[in-house]
Amino acid sequence: MSNFASVKRQFLVLLSSRLLAAAIQAIVGVVLARTTGPGNYGEISAFAGVTFFVFVVCGLGIPNYLSRARALKQHDVVASALFINATGSFVGVAIVVIPLLAGMYTLTSGTILALLVIGTAFEKNADAALAVLIADGDQFNPAANVLLRRLITAASFFGLLKLGQDPVNAYCLASAFGPALGQAHVHVLLNRRGVDRANRASSTQILRRALPFAINDVAVQSRSLVVMIVAAVTTPVAAGLYSGAAKMIAPSELAASTLGGVILPRAAVMTARQQRSTALKLTALAGMIFPCAALLAAVSEPVVVFLLGEEYRAAATSFAVLSLTLPLLVLSSPMAALLQGMHHERLLSRGSIAFAVGLLVAVLVGAVLGGATGAAFGVLAATGLKALWLVTAVVMLSRRGR
Repeated sequence: MSNFASVKRQFLVLLSSRLLAAAIQAIVGVVLARTTGPGNYGEISAFAGVTFFVFVVCGLGIPNYLSRARALKQHDVVASALFINATGSFVGVAIVVIPLLAGMYTLTSGTILALLVIGTAFEKNADAALAVLIADGDQFNPAANVLLRRLITAASFFGLLKLGQDPVNAYCLASAFGPALGQAHVHVLLNRRGVDRANRASSTQILRRALPFAINDVAVQSRSLVVMIVAAVTTPVAAGLYSGAAKMIAPSELAASTLGGVILPRAAVMTARQQRSTALKLTALAGMIFPCAALLAAVSEPVVVFLLGEEYRAAATSFAVLSLTLPLLVLSSPMAALLQGMHHERLLSRGSIAFAVGLLVAVLVGAVLGGATGAAFGVLAATGLKALWLVTAVVMLSRRGR
């Protein structure tokens, strides 16, 4: 089987499972949005976004670095990187939970929100560990783990609602339970492969080598701060409207990250010709997705009202604009993975910082001028420019054979 065919097969298996998982997660999100209203939903979304960003920072770039190290058979590096990742998660929990317990957030009790934070830690740990299995070419276990987490979370959420729990409390409890079981499952899988028993490399060297990956991760995930920015310069209701629209395109981000996760370890062993060919195929794929995105934008209002309810009708324009980012998102993540696999992670990190700053400034200006819709236009402009830069960088560097 050719290298691209192998990538395609693993990607399709993982994508199928993650899209199903995303659909399950979307149903949970829609029910939460409907039962809390735009204001409260905007607040919980902003908190979740900031929490996620903290864990990306504390992840220190390990998940993507892990993938390449595993592909290059650096088993001592993999063992140490997993330990560093777990330590970073503990630090992330402390950073977010301590202010919560001090009463700095009032939407619901700090103890309940702490469960959401702990669940996010389990999510990040499990995703990092799955990078090892994906680099090994495993198709079934990563897919099963993602589905396990989402199914348990959804079952817990709806079960707690049925028992009369407050929607926000039910969401926080369920968001801890599902990922905890997923973390236990992936730990068993790694033990079976002897990953935890391997000798460890120097943590200092790993942190230094992973730094460009960390910079890129933080820069890319700065978009999780968009809801917080919209809430800060407009109102919680506007933030809820934007968040509702953004949640509806989340499956495309999942598809992009899945493809990136599959491509990165293989890019490390591709020839320059294979790298360039993969980049061109990805660009063609994005081109084929664009008409679908335009159609989705054209019917945004009935789609938003049907899924989120009449309260979110004003989010239709934001959803239409964000729909046009779909092909750009599908293109950007795998292109970034190609650059990392080609050992150009430092170039990528510098570019990602510049585009992250541009994104946040564009969102800030857009939100001030046009609320949720203005923020969406800011996201579209920044995402488009970054996608163009990534394609140009990959094609030019692969032609040079670097």
